[in-house]
Amino acid sequence: MAELEIDDMISMLLETDECAKFLCRKLWIYFVYYDITPDIESNVIEPLAEIFRKNYDIKEVLRALFTSDYFFKSENFGCMLKSPTDFTIGMLRTFQLPIPKPDDAVHSDLAYVNFSQIRNYVIKGGFDVGDPPNVAGWPAYYQAPVFHECWLDTTTYPERKNFFEAVGKSGLNSGNSVFLDANKNQKLTIDYVSFVKQFAHPEDPNELINEAIELLFGVSISDAVKSQIKTTYLLLGQSSDYYWTDAYQIFIGDPSTSDPEAKRVPSMLQDLFIYLQSAAEYHLC
Repeated sequence: MAELEIDDMISMLLETDECAKFLCRKLWIYFVYYDITPDIESNVIEPLAEIFRKNYDIKEVLRALFTSDYFFKSENFGCMLKSPTDFTIGMLRTFQLPIPKPDDAVHSDLAYVNFSQIRNYVIKGGFDVGDPPNVAGWPAYYQAPVFHECWLDTTTYPERKNFFEAVGKSGLNSGNSVFLDANKNQKLTIDYVSFVKQFAHPEDPNELINEAIELLFGVSISDAVKSQIKTTYLLLGQSSDYYWTDAYQIFIGDPSTSDPEAKRVPSMLQDLFIYLQSAAEYHLC
């Protein structure tokens, strides 16, 4: 009897107009922004709630949200701080780190160690997946007026910095925490040279900077700032773009080159991307 009464209570709640609206507001806050204006309420929340009430299929609601004009409005880009999971997993995906698959018999222990290392960084960033601090969940999704700003403070930002510097410089080292000798002391790190090879024109410092910023930042930055970044990290204070172009092309042609400028290409790219990841814009979504 108690089970039937609970089912009846749930059915009664779902039949109310407010239930679907409440859930759709939560989806908007999670995926877009915490501020629900009268315009958003009328033109987004209510239409989504109407779709939701038909059969409570969340896939249909998300499809409608992700294809709506409001979802793609410019003011909704770069308006929130990334959560620790968005930041960490997003970085791994963007830079295409070769994490072993857990079902790979040869590398399963290495995969476990890598995932444990990544999970620890996420936890230090303030998000223990599957273990919210209380029944209300994480404050970033409900605590007014700060909401997403809860993700960054003097404790969590250094942990983010530690993560992207560890992966981008020394790499995540498996050490001796694995069973197979072949998997010991393996480093999971970013190959920046291979990464920029996928760009349209990595030999052009202007195009490289433009594409990197478009890929990594949730918002645009001024041409003056782009120029400063280019001069500092790709030209090393030089005035001619050919400084980078020549060095890059020589290195790509012969990675074991003895040319002193070309040999610096990997470290120049490393410094560039570490800087971009430390920028405030990289932490926005």
